[in-house]
Amino acid sequence: MGTAFSGPEEQKLALREQQRVDPKKKTIVLVHGLCSCSLQSKTSRTDLGCECPGSSNTDWDVTWASVEEIITAPERFRNILKLRQVQQEGLNCAVSLEGVQVRPVAGLNGISTLNPGEFPQVVLWRDMINHLHQQFNLGAINYDWRRWGDPTMIQEYLEKFRNRVEDLFQRDGNRPLGIVGHSLGCTVVSWCLSMLGGTWVRRHISEVVLVGDGTPGSPKVCAAVTGSPISVIAAGNVPEIINEFIFEASSTWAGMFTSLPKAVGKVQTWPPEKIVMKTSTKNYAVADMGQLL
Repeated sequence: MGTAFSGPEEQKLALREQQRVDPKKKTIVLVHGLCSCSLQSKTSRTDLGCECPGSSNTDWDVTWASVEEIITAPERFRNILKLRQVQQEGLNCAVSLEGVQVRPVAGLNGISTLNPGEFPQVVLWRDMINHLHQQFNLGAINYDWRRWGDPTMIQEYLEKFRNRVEDLFQRDGNRPLGIVGHSLGCTVVSWCLSMLGGTWVRRHISEVVLVGDGTPGSPKVCAAVTGSPISVIAAGNVPEIINEFIFEASSTWAGMFTSLPKAVGKVQTWPPEKIVMKTSTKNYAVADMGQLL
């Protein structure tokens, strides 16, 4: 697996969350989208592929999206990220492979780049964080985006979200926070706030900004769940062999299927008859997403 991280940029980001808060600044909490938070993993299994030279069987190492691991241990990289379906208390859940632990890199470190501690860096929120930090106190509430939609996982995240917001609210002298969600993070934020209720939201949250709202889903995700995940994630053409390789893992991610076009509650956000995918044998409309699955 990829190396653990403790570089200068990561240390600066960690300090920004731990340093003494500027009481004159408002706090903004960032919630990332699909594939947009670094993931760490730990396993003692030896049957997942060749080990990366810098990996450890006892420590948490960066897997998504470690350039080192992608280059030196691609099969291990892919297999670590797979999910399996299990029954928990009568619910269909998506969890990591047996003997594999995966968790999001916490805080701003987890969303600034996808491979903290490595070079070259896969930069994500870093420039935005540097810009916003001039005016706001910042925090991030990260989650394992592969599993969003797993009923057990989302309940666990709801508690994490509530506790973190309430801690920051109290730290700031009962001053409401702002929330910024991006892509699937918009779905995450909207769901959490709806579950926590109007009274709680009005007390703790001053405004919500949803960027590239993924709540109604996106037609382009149809390509991701049927064989071209990296082309969609990278927003560009990628060799088919790479898509096929990663598809073995991405086809198990609940977060992908959560991002398909869909109604939101009783609201039809897409015309049911809208064609969102064409194949040689069938055209799939929004209303056909169940058949696609």
